[in-house]
Amino acid sequence: MLDPECTKQVGADADGSIEEKMVSADAAKDRPMEDDKLGETGIVDDDEDDEDDDDGNNEPGNEDRVPSNAPPIPGGMDEASALAIFGDYRQFGSYMMSLSSRLKTMLNNIKHTADPTTRLLTLQELSELLSISTEDTLAGSFQVEQFVKELVRILGGRGGVNDDEDDRDDRDDDAALAAALAMSSGEIQGDENLEAQVLACRCLANLMEALPGVAHTVVYHGAIPVLCSKLIEISYIDLAEQTLSVRIIYFLPSWFSCTLQTMEKISEEFPSAIVREGGLAALLNYLDFFSIAVQRTALQAASNCCRNLASDQFPMIRGVWSIIRNCLGYSDQRLVEYACLCVIRVVDSYHRSSIENLESLVDLDLIKAVNQLLLPAGGSPLIAANTYTLLLRALATSARASPKITVALLEAEIVDTLYQILTGVLPSSPDSEFHADQGDAAGGQGLGGGLADMTVMENLAHRPKDQVEEALSLVSELLPPLPKGGKHTTSNR
Repeated sequence: MLDPECTKQVGADADGSIEEKMVSADAAKDRPMEDDKLGETGIVDDDEDDEDDDDGNNEPGNEDRVPSNAPPIPGGMDEASALAIFGDYRQFGSYMMSLSSRLKTMLNNIKHTADPTTRLLTLQELSELLSISTEDTLAGSFQVEQFVKELVRILGGRGGVNDDEDDRDDRDDDAALAAALAMSSGEIQGDENLEAQVLACRCLANLMEALPGVAHTVVYHGAIPVLCSKLIEISYIDLAEQTLSVRIIYFLPSWFSCTLQTMEKISEEFPSAIVREGGLAALLNYLDFFSIAVQRTALQAASNCCRNLASDQFPMIRGVWSIIRNCLGYSDQRLVEYACLCVIRVVDSYHRSSIENLESLVDLDLIKAVNQLLLPAGGSPLIAANTYTLLLRALATSARASPKITVALLEAEIVDTLYQILTGVLPSSPDSEFHADQGDAAGGQGLGGGLADMTVMENLAHRPKDQVEEALSLVSELLPPLPKGGKHTTSNR
C-alpha cells in the first residue's frame, strides 16, 4: 500500500509533465508563423524592421534626425546647416543648363537668316545679359567664336546679308563716303540696322568686360577695321545730314560711344593693331565733337596705343601729335592725364630706336606745353604726382638722347621751372631783395642761414623724393659734359 505523500508527489510530477507537453505543443503551433519570415538562406526579412524604423522616424521630434546608416556630414555640421549651405547647388545647376539653352537660342536669332525684328530684340537681351555676366557664369556655355563672328558681321552693316567670307579689306575714302551716303539714303543700311549695329558694338564691349581674354578673338574676326570705319564715317555725316532720319540722329551718340568703348577695350591688349589700321586718327580727329565722357574714352584708348611704337608707325603718330599737344592745355584733369601718358609713352618708344623721330615730336611747342603743367600759373599742378614725376623723367630722357632737344629745353626756360621745383620759390634777379636773403649773403650762415634757405629746406622736405631725384637728373642732363683729358679724366685706382 502506497504512502499518500508519495502519491501526491507523483501526481504533481505527472501534472508538471503534462503542462510541459502542453507548452511544447503551443510553441510548435506558433513556430510555422515565424518560419514564414525566413528566406531560403535562413535570414530573417528586414522589411518589418524597416517599417518599424520608418514609423519611428515619423514620430514627433524625429523629423531632423539623421538615419543611423547615413554617411556622416563633413565638417561636423548638422543636417539643417548642410542644407542651408549646399541646398542651392541644384538650382544653380538648373540655371546653368537653362543659360546654355538660352544662349544657343540667342545665337540662332542673331544670324543673317533670322528675322530683323527678332535679331534686334535678341541683341538687346544679349547686351543686358553680358553686362551682368562674369567669367564664371559664361564659362562652358558661351560660344565665343560664333557669337563674335556674328556680332562683327552685324557691326559692319552686313547683319542681313548672307556673306560667308569675311571682308577685311580697308575701305578707302571713296568707299567710306559711298557707305555714308548709302546709309543716309537707306539703300544699304536702314534705321533698324543702325540700331542693331549699336547693340552689337555694345555686346562686344560688355563681352570683353566679362571675358578679358576674348579680345584676341574680336581682333581675329576683323573688328578693328570695322570700328575704325565707323569712327571715320563721322566726317561724311554733314554731307548727308539733310536726309538723315531723326532716329538715326538719335542713335549717333550711342553709336560712337559704344565704338570708342570697344576700341578702348581692344587697345589694352592689341594697341599696335589699332595703330596699323589708322585707329589713332579715327580716335582723335573729331575729339572736340564728343562729350567729355566720350573724349576721355577716346584719349585713354589713344594713350594705350602709344605704347611700344615702332619706327614705321611714326606717320600715324605725327598726324595726331598736334591734337595730343593741345589736350595738354585742357581744363579736364583726366584728359590732361591721358595726354601726358601719350607724351611719356612716345618718348619711351623713340628715345633709343629713332632719335630723328623723337626730335621731330619733342619740339619747342611741346616743351612749352609741358612746362605749363610743371609750373602752372594757378599754383598746384593739374596732374597727379606720379604723372608729374614721369613727365620730368621723360624730359630728362629726351635731353639725354638728343642735344637738339636739350637746346629746346633751355630755350623754353625749363631752368626756371627746375629752380622752382627744388627751392619752392620763383627765381629772381641778382639785384633783388630776395637775393640778399640767400645763404651766401652777409647775414647768412650757409645752407641753413637766412629766410630763403629755410624755405628751400621746407620745400624739399614736403616734395616727393622721386620728383626731387628726377629734377636733379634733368639738371644733370642740361649741363654741358666735362671736357675730356687733363684733370677732368677719372682714373681707376
